[in-house]
Amino acid sequence: MRFESLLVHRCTLIKQNVIIGQDDYGRDIYGQEDIPDVHCRFDQIEKRVTKNDNSVDIIIQPILYLAASQEIEETMQIKDIRDKQDNILLPGVYGVKKLSREYSKIRLHHYEVELKKERD
Repeated sequence: MRFESLLVHRCTLIKQNVIIGQDDYGRDIYGQEDIPDVHCRFDQIEKRVTKNDNSVDIIIQPILYLAASQEIEETMQIKDIRDKQDNILLPGVYGVKKLSREYSKIRLHHYEVELKKERD
């Protein structure tokens, strides 16, 4: 089974500090560039469990899986994580907490991105 067939969700990547034009004096204007409709897979894993006499605390970590063909950097942001029917799975804008490159025997297979909430 191809990995891309498992990427059943969609998201928008936000690239930071991209040249979006020039001012009247020929200086570059920097801004954000949205990359819409990126194929991904959203999941949540139990990252940490803390037990004491009275309770059990579980930290849930949101994770995003991306194909190896999709370029991603640690400075990018992710928003609008949704399913194929456009139902929002995770509202808000998220940053990259940890970026893991997963390799097969020879080449890059996919990316695993741990998300951290930045704003609503």
